[in-house]
Order: sequence, then structure tokens, then C-alpha cells
Amino acid sequence: MNKQSLKIILSILGLITFVSLMVVFFGLNQRKNFASEFTKFDSMSISGYIDEIKSSTGGVRINLKNGKTFYFAPRLVEGQVVSGSFGIIAGKGDYILKKEFSDTLYLTLVNENRTIKYTFVHYPR
Repeated sequence: MNKQSLKIILSILGLITFVSLMVVFFGLNQRKNFASEFTKFDSMSISGYIDEIKSSTGGVRINLKNGKTFYFAPRLVEGQVVSGSFGIIAGKGDYILKKEFSDTLYLTLVNENRTIKYTFVHYPR
């Protein structure tokens, strides 16, 4: 193996190591952000109509007409049957209710006069 080949191999290994460390760093940072968002969400008492909803990987960000904003990772309560994820089912004008530190969030689909119960992913504090 000549010096040129050795430099290329070492450069590739360095790049792979750098990318791997960045993936680990951003993963840990994102988990920390999720934990922070969950702590905020968990302690909130939520009651209001949806103004805007944005789905993302693992969760949804909701803006209510009363100005409250929160992010959470919804999961259906066992026994609930719906066709689609929270981000697809919920829409502008639907009503959300959650007591602080409650394990259940209620989504009322105003146009269907139906309420769906959700729980959510808990992130350690």
C-alpha cells in the first residue's frame, strides 16, 4: 500500500468518524429537546380550539386559537379505532382538552361531534 492509498483510507475513516459523532450528537440533542417539550406539555392544562397543526417526525406541534402552543407525540388510547394519524384526523377548529399532568388528551372533532382519546409518548425528565 502506497502513501496515496493510505491518505485516502485515513481521510475516509476520519470522515466516517466525524459523521458518526455528528449523528450521535444531534440524536442526543433532539432527545433532550423532546424531553424539554414533553415537560412543558405534561405540566400544561390545555383547553382550546386548534388554529394550526403541523406534523413532524414523531409528533405534532399545535397552535390553539387562545395562543397556547405545544408539541407532543400522540398515541391512541387502547380500544380507540380511527383511520389515520392524529395529524391527519385533527384539523383547524377541532377542540382539545387535557388537564395538567394527565395521561389523556381529548380531541373533539367538531364537524363529526365525536371525541377521541389519546395518550402520548413520555420522555424522561
